[in-house]
Amino acid sequence: MNGEVELLLILWNTVTYGLMRYDKNQARKQGQRISERTLLLCAFWGGAGGIWCGMYSFRHKTKHKAFLIWLPVLFLMNLFGYYYFRWL
Repeated sequence: MNGEVELLLILWNTVTYGLMRYDKNQARKQGQRISERTLLLCAFWGGAGGIWCGMYSFRHKTKHKAFLIWLPVLFLMNLFGYYYFRWL
């Protein structure tokens, strides 16, 4: 199990980063969007880093209070969860 958890987290955060890019593109085209609830749930399940990076890379949802408040909290929860399960 050497590095498998880390690889999964990297892949999942890459996916969540891509979700932010996709949602930004859909917002520009006025297409079908990803709900804020879905994005925050993805952040809760370990993808907060990807969502947070995507938020500022694409300047997307940077004025939404839910994201400004919850993403740092979820990111810290992700870190604590990672260290808890990694070193358990």
